[in-house]
Amino acid sequence: MKHSLLLAVLAVGLLSSCKKEKPQPKVDNRPPKEVIGTLTQQLSNADSISTFTNALKNLSLKEEETAMGLTVFAPLNELDVSVSKQKAAVSSSKTSAEDTTALTDAALKDHIVKGILKSADLADGKILTTLSGKELKITREGEKLWINGVLISGTDITSGSKEAVYVVQKRLTNTFVSDKPSTPSSVEITVWNTLLWSEAKPQGEPAADAIVYLYHTPKDFFTNKRSVYQGKTNAEGKIKFANLPDGKYFIVAVKDELRNILFWEENLQDSTFRGHIAAGVFQSAADVNASAKQLDAMPGNIKWKDINSDGVIDSRDLVMLPGESVETGNGKNLQVSILIGYENNVLMWPAKTEAEALSLMENAAKELDKWHKNMVMLDGVLSDDSGPVSAAYDAIDLFQLNPSNSTITQNWLKAYEIISALNKVIKADIPIANKEQLQAQAKAMRAYIYMQMRTYYVNIPLQLEPSLRGYVINSSSGSVTNQIKNDLTAAAASLSNGNAGKLNPMAVNALLAKFASQTRDFTTAAEYAGTVIESSQYLLEKTASIFNADSKETIWGGADTLSYQFSSYFFNRQSCPYIRLAEVYLIGAEANLAAGNEAQALSYLNTLRGRRSMAAIGAGVGKDSINNAIKMTWKIEMQKEGSRFANLVRWNMAQTVLKDNGYEQFKHRMLPIPQVVLDRYPTMKQNDGYIF
Repeated sequence: MKHSLLLAVLAVGLLSSCKKEKPQPKVDNRPPKEVIGTLTQQLSNADSISTFTNALKNLSLKEEETAMGLTVFAPLNELDVSVSKQKAAVSSSKTSAEDTTALTDAALKDHIVKGILKSADLADGKILTTLSGKELKITREGEKLWINGVLISGTDITSGSKEAVYVVQKRLTNTFVSDKPSTPSSVEITVWNTLLWSEAKPQGEPAADAIVYLYHTPKDFFTNKRSVYQGKTNAEGKIKFANLPDGKYFIVAVKDELRNILFWEENLQDSTFRGHIAAGVFQSAADVNASAKQLDAMPGNIKWKDINSDGVIDSRDLVMLPGESVETGNGKNLQVSILIGYENNVLMWPAKTEAEALSLMENAAKELDKWHKNMVMLDGVLSDDSGPVSAAYDAIDLFQLNPSNSTITQNWLKAYEIISALNKVIKADIPIANKEQLQAQAKAMRAYIYMQMRTYYVNIPLQLEPSLRGYVINSSSGSVTNQIKNDLTAAAASLSNGNAGKLNPMAVNALLAKFASQTRDFTTAAEYAGTVIESSQYLLEKTASIFNADSKETIWGGADTLSYQFSSYFFNRQSCPYIRLAEVYLIGAEANLAAGNEAQALSYLNTLRGRRSMAAIGAGVGKDSINNAIKMTWKIEMQKEGSRFANLVRWNMAQTVLKDNGYEQFKHRMLPIPQVVLDRYPTMKQNDGYIF
């Protein structure tokens, strides 16, 4: 019996030994050429391994070499590992070609292994055999990996399932399984917020939660947007990058709008970007005088490095960006400080004292009043309310508008000058008497400016800091609209009642009604208009008293002093309010009609018409007739008050009414963005119709 059992076991063993081993199924049925093409395409944006990638494009493999997938250990460009000059850090076609010739097919195959090895497969002590027959030994200590003693940085950098690619510090051809793991370096970076500079804080304050990026090459930052390491600073403004492979790393630090790359321009000859790099912060007037001459040099602003040591900061001091870097090697533990801020920190400072905040508000109110009257005249000349008021308006009257027009330019620049002052008050984080009231007034004033700028210039940048930063774009219509609503809503909630003719909650409600009308939100416009009218805080005056300094019709009034030019334009009236009750009646009439409340619309409209002894509009005449009556009454009631052109545009009547003056709907429905603004902020786009 035992003999029979032994024979049975032997038979099974013989049968098993005679069976052929089943081949492993293919994971990649593509032709080898296609495999290489797809792989190099995936790696094309990894500028730090471009030398290897370019050489790999010409490699010929066999189907049996690619069928099971590939694992590639791609070495960093040799120029990225040891760089003596910043210029050498950017790969040029000439340098790539020189390095490619050294990467023969055999050398390339030293870096490629059959099969797909994920990070977990790279076990300590594992021996891999490359396509060239070279042996590679994995050393693993926790999350740190070496291959033949060469540090492996990061994880699989591909998104495909048929290959795995790891970046290694250097080429593996001249390495051996006996090589000891290289000692990694570390870099501790401290980021300083220079906006918070003071005499007691020479570099500002440590920037907590700043994001720090390390790039292998400048191109990886500007073109590929691919960092090799990144992280966030701690409460002390510090971040430590440990276990870094030897090489040069370019540093970019960002916190909100603060950064260490503050100015740049593109060099079209080699598609690189150049700019200034920080040498420190100006500490005093004496420091300014002792330093290289620099535009906007003053205590608190960043001092640029005088690269050519000629005593002047200019275009000859521009360097390839990112300009700040660190070079690791031989187990170095390095410490680096990075300064972040604005091109002009001083302009970005909020008010630092109560006296400064009050002075800023007083001056902003005066400047806003002048600006408001200039915009009123501009609207009148653009419309059929008025002819040119001076030679400066001749071209505007004929719609010969261009980005260099002085009136259009000055109105834009003044608007943002006032916004800058208001933002300094809004951003002030200091004890101020009636601070909430003061900041609420500033928000309401800022909202009014944005309402006007949005109406006439349309595609405007949204500025919420004391100064526009270097990278400025046309903000979306939605973001501007939301900011105006937010500012007005916050102001209405914080302002105190009273102060007839001044900014108070009801005055802000009137602005909310006007803005809702401008954005065609007629239900909201009707609600706010009704709130203002029914409050009884304001009364319709007799026509002779509408513009008196003490008029009960004024909701928000400006200064009573009018310039000679404006007084002549404005029928020698005593005052020109920002908004008065009659306009709210008109807004309410239009909004209620659009919302389907014809009775209320007629009530508001006929109240105004009755004051001027105009015939009442009867019920039943039809919506179109009522709408036409509202528009005609608006023209009569609000002549030269700064709403006619804006209304003609939003009513789609401008082409009909103004065509004899040269108006073209596509172009002239908005003003051009001034050329000086586009020159200063080249990332902004000109309005349609003014691109030459």
